[in-house]
Amino acid sequence: MLLPIDTLLKFKRVSKRWHTLISIHDFTKLRTPFPTSPSGLFVHTFYSLCRNPCYDFIHFSPNQKFSCAVPFKKYLAFAEKSSKINILQSCNGLFLCSTSLWFPEKDHYFIYNPTTNQHCKIPPPHCEGSEINGVSLAFDPSKSPHYKVVCVSKKERDMSFQIEIYSSNKGSWRALICDFVTAPHGTNFHHGVFCNGVIHWLSRLESTLMSFNVDEEQVRDTLLPRKPNDNDKIIGEWGTSCYFGACRDQLYLIDIYGPRILVFDVFEMAKDYSSWFVKYHVDLNAVSYAFPRVLPARFSALCIVEGEVGEDSYLVLNTPGILVVRYNFKDKTFYKLCDIVSESIVMMHIDAY
Repeated sequence: MLLPIDTLLKFKRVSKRWHTLISIHDFTKLRTPFPTSPSGLFVHTFYSLCRNPCYDFIHFSPNQKFSCAVPFKKYLAFAEKSSKINILQSCNGLFLCSTSLWFPEKDHYFIYNPTTNQHCKIPPPHCEGSEINGVSLAFDPSKSPHYKVVCVSKKERDMSFQIEIYSSNKGSWRALICDFVTAPHGTNFHHGVFCNGVIHWLSRLESTLMSFNVDEEQVRDTLLPRKPNDNDKIIGEWGTSCYFGACRDQLYLIDIYGPRILVFDVFEMAKDYSSWFVKYHVDLNAVSYAFPRVLPARFSALCIVEGEVGEDSYLVLNTPGILVVRYNFKDKTFYKLCDIVSESIVMMHIDAY
């Protein structure tokens, strides 16, 4: 029988030998040989967005309720008292955090492990004479216990882009020689999606997906999928962005078109990046009938969860300020996970601790 993670962590205190055994990377791979699915997502309350960011937790399990059952009490405060911590990204059990939401050049960055409640402050990137465009976390515990942080900045001198990488095993930043002169207009470097060793950034304005292979240290562009049965229009040219993310080593994209906001397709990227294909077809009309009060508003996709072997995959969506719903792809069933108070917004910080 497998022991729960929290029990294993307590057993580390028994002796140095137990601590070493449980901490060995090979032991981790034996215990969890496949990527785990996220267990829930964090809610970032709107009224605390700037000065005092507070968080709650929504469980994806039907047996759990909306609660603050998170490893920290409402907010993270392991930096200086005058600054509060914002969660920028989660990646396979680790959080990338910062002390500033609006001025990246003045940020202090942290890596936080919600399972152990431990954090580590990382030094600021060099970026001399450059403007920081985004910082992303790359962590794959199935391959290595070490993580990397990737910073994209724009040089003021010639307006070209530069990439710096921070490696946890080395404890320092390193500027790469794979600078790129231009990036697709509208590329969102603040929302990097890490999947299969690659960080992905989306540009809706130019219908392009930029990707950076962290190990090979190479940048490439990929066109977005084309909308079926509509003269080969590229998704993103006139669709409304709804979701871009990853789960269990799969990359997903959802776009909403025109008035048909309740019927759409979920696209998945092929493993070799050769094409996108329709993985799921979603029809939310039944959901709107079951919850009439959401009819005036749009649904927003929060995340796609690929179930483990023998389990169904599902979509978690919400109507801002009203409720959060879990929609199962296979049998089209759904149920409410929780209500959302009107002054809250949901951030896509997902974790599987």
